Amino acid sequence: MGVLALSAAVVVAATPPPGGSHQLGAVEGCTNQWLFNGVWRLRVVKLEPITKELVNYPGYAVTLEVRNGAKKTTSMAYSGVSDGGTIVLDDGNTLDQETDSQIAWHTPYFKDLLPSAGFTQTLKFYYPNVPTTVGKPQKYILEVDPKKEGTTAPRYTTKDPTFRVNLAC
Repeated sequence: MGVLALSAAVVVAATPPPGGSHQLGAVEGCTNQWLFNGVWRLRVVKLEPITKELVNYPGYAVTLEVRNGAKKTTSMAYSGVSDGGTIVLDDGNTLDQETDSQIAWHTPYFKDLLPSAGFTQTLKFYYPNVPTTVGKPQKYILEVDPKKEGTTAPRYTTKDPTFRVNLAC
C-alpha cells in the first residue's frame, strides 16, 4: 500500500505593483535634473507653495525649463505633448493647471521652436476649494502621446516619452 504525503500549500501575497493609477511609462528624474525623450529636454527648476487670491485656495507653482532637443523646428502642441501637466500629491490626489496659467502656457506651447531654442514658464496648480489638509507634491507629470504628433514632427527616441519628475528629490 502506498503512502500519499500532502503538504500545506504556502500562499504568498503578491506585492502590489508600484505606482497605482498614476504609473505611466515615462522618462523619470528629479527636480533640477534635465530629462530628454528624444525631442524635448525638460527640467523642473522650482516648486513653491502658493495661495489663490480672493478665495485662499492653496496650491503649487512649478517652474519648467523646456528646450527643443530635436534636429528640426517643432512645437510642443504639434509633437503630442499634453496641455500643462498634472501634480500628484502624497495622498494620491491630483491638481490640474489653473485656467489663467493654462492660457499663459499656450504662448510657448504653440510656438515653433528652432533646435536648441527653449523657454521658461511657471505653471500654477490649485485645489478646487480649501481642503482640511494640504497634500505635499510628489510628482509632476507631463504626458506625451506620440500618436498625436504631426506627420512631419520629430520622432521620439524613448519608448515612453511622457515626463515624470519626482518633486521630493
